[in-house]
Amino acid sequence: MLQMFAIVFALAIFAGAVAFAIYAFRSGHNAPGNNAVPESTNRPGFYPYQRQPSLLTPAERSFFGVLQQALGSQYPIFAKVNMADILEPQPDLTNSQKSAARSRISQKHVDFVVCDPGDLSVQLAIELDDASHSRRDRQQADLVKDRAFASAGLRLLRFPAQQAYNVDYIRRQVFANHQQARAGGRRGGCQINNGLLRDMKHDHGN
Repeated sequence: MLQMFAIVFALAIFAGAVAFAIYAFRSGHNAPGNNAVPESTNRPGFYPYQRQPSLLTPAERSFFGVLQQALGSQYPIFAKVNMADILEPQPDLTNSQKSAARSRISQKHVDFVVCDPGDLSVQLAIELDDASHSRRDRQQADLVKDRAFASAGLRLLRFPAQQAYNVDYIRRQVFANHQQARAGGRRGGCQINNGLLRDMKHDHGN
């Protein structure tokens, strides 16, 4: 009788240990920081995401390094900046025009911006144009960007993507355009005007 009781007791302990191990295994996989999708994300209408391998493409990363060499530590450089964080509609537009103007640029970004070291105001925007910019849809998108920045009196420089760059040439182009912008001043600040809004109604693309 005692032997039977000992066997039952041992089996109960073993079953409890197995149940605890299973619970601990499942809890560990659902803990924050693990790759398992949290239970709350399985709700209808939610789409899980994964992070991009890098903020910049290899071509953009290469040019970014050249740009850092050209400017040194004198001017802060930021990458992949949304145009809506740089430009805003001018105050003389109607509310509907402002909404239309914002929607035209809200999904667009520029590759790099050069900022004032004091207040981080944008001094210059830079686009790196690869072969895809020869496509008609990309040319239309580029035109929207060019017109938007021109209307705000803010310069947008374009450099073709290359295997190698001349650092001195990049430096001269950036500082020459920066000096011209400061000499000419900003026409109404970084704002989108009414004339540009009419032009942009005929343009498409990102």
